[in-house]
Amino acid sequence: KKLKLTGAEFVLGDGRFLEGDIGEFDAALTCPPYHDLEQYSNDPNDLSNMRSYEEFRAGIWFCAQAHWQVMKPGSFVCFAVGNFRDKSGELIDFRAHAVEDFRDAGFTFHQEIILSKNFGSAAKRSTNAWKKKKLVPIHEFLLVFKKGE
Repeated sequence: KKLKLTGAEFVLGDGRFLEGDIGEFDAALTCPPYHDLEQYSNDPNDLSNMRSYEEFRAGIWFCAQAHWQVMKPGSFVCFAVGNFRDKSGELIDFRAHAVEDFRDAGFTFHQEIILSKNFGSAAKRSTNAWKKKKLVPIHEFLLVFKKGE
């Protein structure tokens, strides 16, 4: 309503299960959780509550497959992601995994957009991060995938 978009239909739901009588879409925009860094809800089916990264990644794969089924030819899916660290401190290349999963579903990796964020809090967060000799990320990726004509 704030953007005054007319004729647009917005669907809120679990991106892994886009089925039923919802029609085909021209565009999709989603921002999944970063595995267990944020908890979106208490729902055990919520991707932010998956026990392992492997389970979480399987959910992202199902998300890519489900989007392929409902997108019109020539349409775009925009997927906002960022790399993150697991409990051991290893950097997880979530961006690359998402690209692999959407390509596996049949999409073309069309564009990558860098989203700058958290400039104000980066300096404050850097004191703790530097103790472990890690830089503070101040960006995410908006990955754009295209379904062929």
